[in-house]
Order: sequence, then structure tokens, then C-alpha cells
Amino acid sequence: MSSRMRGNHHFWGRQDYREPPPMPVERRELVALCDVSLVTGTKTWWRVNVAGVLLGYVSTRAAGQVYRAPDGDGWMFAAGDWNRTDPQHGHAILSLLDAAAHA
Repeated sequence: MSSRMRGNHHFWGRQDYREPPPMPVERRELVALCDVSLVTGTKTWWRVNVAGVLLGYVSTRAAGQVYRAPDGDGWMFAAGDWNRTDPQHGHAILSLLDAAAHA
């Protein structure tokens, strides 16, 4: 009996994955303008304020980054993949900023 395992079960993930490019500097600067803090009593909800005004909430979960308005009924999808150098919750924050600008 051989000690080698048959098949490819020693590969745990996709070998052809390509990480998305990093967020552009100007988008990172927009995210940096926001004050992001954990909502008390939660583990995954983060409050996003700009100049002391509550814009909404963001979260990063297994399914991706999501956001919601302060008076929103549910979470909106922002991104399913991002570069590991992007700011934490960065795509969700940008989606929240875009939604607030169009409200």
C-alpha cells in the first residue's frame, strides 16, 4: 500500500484565484474621512459618521460587505471580493456614501 494519497484533496482552495486590484487612492481618502466605530452590543455592526452625522451602518460577513441606512429595513450588498490592503469595510463604506449622496 502506498503512503501517497490519491486525488487532489490536499489542495484546499482554488489555485487560479486572482485578488482584485487595490482601491484607488482617491477612494481610500473618502473612506478615511469617515469615523467608523463598533455599535455597542453588537459584534458585526459598525457605525459610520461623517462630521458627526450618522450616515448608516456597515458590516463585513462571510458573504461579503454590506451596508444599511440608519432608517433602512435591511442590508444592501456592496462587495463580494476585495483586495486585502483595502480599508476595513471600505467597499461598504463607499456604497453607503454613494447611497447618501443620491438620497
